[in-house]
Amino acid sequence: MARPFSTTDAKRIIARHQNIIEKLNRAVSSVEKYRTNVKEASDALVTQEVLRVLADIPVEEINRDKRGIRVKSLRDYGYRTIADVASASVYSIASIHGISEDAAYSIKRIVNDIVSKARQGVKIRISTDNRSREATALVLALSQYRRSQKVADECRQLLNKNKQTIDYAVEDLNSSAGSLKWFFSSKAKKQRAAEAYNILVDLIGGTYGSEAEIQISNADAIDRSLYSEAWKDFETNSVRFFNNLEDINPGVLGNDDSMYGLPEDLAREIQEECFFPEGLLCELRRYQEWGVKYALHQERV
Repeated sequence: MARPFSTTDAKRIIARHQNIIEKLNRAVSSVEKYRTNVKEASDALVTQEVLRVLADIPVEEINRDKRGIRVKSLRDYGYRTIADVASASVYSIASIHGISEDAAYSIKRIVNDIVSKARQGVKIRISTDNRSREATALVLALSQYRRSQKVADECRQLLNKNKQTIDYAVEDLNSSAGSLKWFFSSKAKKQRAAEAYNILVDLIGGTYGSEAEIQISNADAIDRSLYSEAWKDFETNSVRFFNNLEDINPGVLGNDDSMYGLPEDLAREIQEECFFPEGLLCELRRYQEWGVKYALHQERV
């Protein structure tokens, strides 16, 4: 049965659908946003650890190879550790009495090399015993990323199932939405517009509308997540957190050898080994899954 509707009703229902589609698309794309947050937060935590290591290295290390650098001048100006020099600019160092601009550039090159080597050796830990600002930011980003994946999948399914129908209905309704358009429209065109309006109203009032509302609410809740909620999520799903982190920022947890020291051909064969974990009552860390595949491939279980 056709519902009577005005031009305002038509514009309102179209705007409502467009708003829902926009929010569903935002929820789908939020996965990449949270993934980027994880990368940035984990890099920040690594930087914090590197600075902690550098703070234990005296500034005298710059002159370790007897390059004639005036380390005493650096120390007299408050640069007591490599961390102090690493955070200083070339201009700041060159402004120290007794240190030329060329020497300042040499100092920065030496320090940057020390920083690079320290970075390679630093591996971060996530633990409920260490809830620093940087660690908490990383846990929050990982929690949001983990939870957003399921919501994004649900939103993607809703869009794949309904968007084409909505687009066609909106097009038919738009063609007669204005008062003048409606006046000059043919009977067949008015019939299509009435059917389109019914379709759009039924979608909002049916399963699509209710499911979309739930998933949009879930996406908003993820965006407003509290730090305390993220830590609770970590305590319950720590393995998933570690696996996601290893995937997004390889090596930060110390598992940067993707082949675990094996020859490339053998590593590829093991990686392609079939493994069905459905019967397990837990989730494996990446290195544990690799170990299972290795045992299956070598037939030494």
